[in-house]
Amino acid sequence: MLRPLRDRILVKPIERRASELIQAIHNELPTEGIVVAVGPGKFIKGKRIPLESKVGDHIKFGEGDYLKFPEHWEGNQRYLVLQEADIACVVDQGLA
Repeated sequence: MLRPLRDRILVKPIERRASELIQAIHNELPTEGIVVAVGPGKFIKGKRIPLESKVGDHIKFGEGDYLKFPEHWEGNQRYLVLQEADIACVVDQGLA
């Protein structure tokens, strides 16, 4: 498994199904995902500030860097690397 550094987060994007959309948009990138790994946090004035996000959180996010891993790692799944500041919110389990 990959271990993100500093305030980076590894996210498995959730692809929206066409039935969930009023109008299907084919080129739209996902804006939701599940956190699969988090970095240790970033340093501010010599102190490590831990991340608020945790593994398993269902999140909504803005832009990030997509990575595609080799076929031997989870079936060629696409993952996204975000900074914690790119996360807009955590979706409560009752709303998911």
